[in-house]
Amino acid sequence: MLPVLLRCVRNQLAPIPMQEAARPQRGAQAQPGGPSTERRAEALTLVANLLSEAGVKGFKLDASDDTVDVSWSAPGIRGGLAILTDGRIEQPTDTTPHLVAAAARKCKGKFISGAMPEEDGGARAFSSCQVGTAAPTVSQYLTLRRPAGGYYIFVTHAVAAGNDNAEPGAEKQIRAAAYRVVK
Repeated sequence: MLPVLLRCVRNQLAPIPMQEAARPQRGAQAQPGGPSTERRAEALTLVANLLSEAGVKGFKLDASDDTVDVSWSAPGIRGGLAILTDGRIEQPTDTTPHLVAAAARKCKGKFISGAMPEEDGGARAFSSCQVGTAAPTVSQYLTLRRPAGGYYIFVTHAVAAGNDNAEPGAEKQIRAAAYRVVK
């Protein structure tokens, strides 16, 4: 779900007209065809530091998907990071409607979502998707300003109930670490 969601967000927030695809847009570093090597390296370093700072054990990083800068998994939880450099995004909350809409389109069951109070300048939102009688998958979104310009979009996914492998409070620990790691 994460790759589809982030590809949709990028397409909605930073569409590149065909005639402009050959030249970089002013104020934007998003590139057609996927993340740049520099952005991917930045994302890998940031996520490794973030998960270590949060105390997440047994995580694995994956930089092979061209729709996100990096995705990761750990027992009972998974997530990803997209670096958004669209100059048209003026504040972190501008990403929330796009993230929630993409999640709603992907969900083939019961769906709920909402925005959460801003925290330390970051925009927060959540969505929950339950297909059939399975436990719902809860996705948490956190958008923070990137010091070099643009935004970091952190996404975490966990099964809400019945998952004995999930670290208790892992999402909260990851969110707190994100504020410490992103300076």
